[in-house]
Amino acid sequence: SLLSDNDRHMLDRFPRDVRTVERALRLDPETTMYAVCPVCNFVIAPKRAIEGLRVGEFSPKCPYRTFPSDNICGAQVTKAKVENGQSIRVPIKPFLVHDLNSFIGRLISRPTILASLFEGMSCRRSRILKDIKDGSVLSDIKTGSGEPFMDPSSGELRLAWSLAFDSFNPYFNKASGKTSSCGAIIMACLNLPPHLRHKQENLFLAGIIPGPKEPSSDTINHYLRPIIDTLEHSYKHGMHFTGIKLYPNGIVSRSVIAVL
Repeated sequence: SLLSDNDRHMLDRFPRDVRTVERALRLDPETTMYAVCPVCNFVIAPKRAIEGLRVGEFSPKCPYRTFPSDNICGAQVTKAKVENGQSIRVPIKPFLVHDLNSFIGRLISRPTILASLFEGMSCRRSRILKDIKDGSVLSDIKTGSGEPFMDPSSGELRLAWSLAFDSFNPYFNKASGKTSSCGAIIMACLNLPPHLRHKQENLFLAGIIPGPKEPSSDTINHYLRPIIDTLEHSYKHGMHFTGIKLYPNGIVSRSVIAVL
């Protein structure tokens, strides 16, 4: 059948790229771009945001000292680029960090997942160990005041996480192919039952460590620092989430790393 003018108008406006849909529905994750020193792997936070751009303003030179008595690294960490008609400096080696609180907000907006997160605060010591909640690891974690962290009677949503780092070759492992190494920092919420815990939509991809080489065991800490800073604030002060149907007054959530 022939299309009406309204049908044609609707089809002309229909997105042809999934990225357009993601932007329109605000499905893109909230991230912060950091600059990584290409010499020492120090991770540098932006000094301020630049209006209308997704990249912030960075110091052009790396300020890191391995020890207080050392000279600063001083390596160049930014390069010139024109974006939206503006001449700006962008990181030579960018590192995107996913916002944990934004991810938790999306997680608890799903009622069935929220119920599982609250249920997962109950730890049970058992002689038969089927899950991490059957042992003593989670129940032994304390708050800053010395009380059990995973306490269902606290009135808060207490989340325990595992944090893992692993490297992979983005060009696939072919004998004659390119070789490179990127790293994924991934967190799984231990409150969730095992059959939900490692589903892709429930895993927090904190960041992808840029290549081309895997960082050493000491420089990996530079990449973890922004994530740990967020977790430390969550553990000490909590985060208040609103707009939750079953909780008109909102929910205070705190997070802690239980397993590395």
